[in-house]
Amino acid sequence: MTNYDYMAIGRKLSKADDRNNTIAGLLITTLVLGGCVYLQYRLLKDLKGESFRIKQKNDDLSFRNNRQREIIGELQRNKQELMEQLSQTDNKTS
Repeated sequence: MTNYDYMAIGRKLSKADDRNNTIAGLLITTLVLGGCVYLQYRLLKDLKGESFRIKQKNDDLSFRNNRQREIIGELQRNKQELMEQLSQTDNKTS
């Protein structure tokens, strides 16, 4: 075999290696990008669930706050009525 034959074999092998490397590179790139997309999807899904839980807790706290305001209002009205009754009783006894 001459040098030219060896050079021709070398070129064929390097072309085959280039094709294999290109295919492997594309495969690895696809896997990496797919993994990144999946991780972003999971992150967004977790954030959406967390957002829902926060909204639900906020609604619960708002409901409790409104209920406490109603109770405080009732207590103040009851206190005011008792004070009026006491003042009326004091006026009658005087």
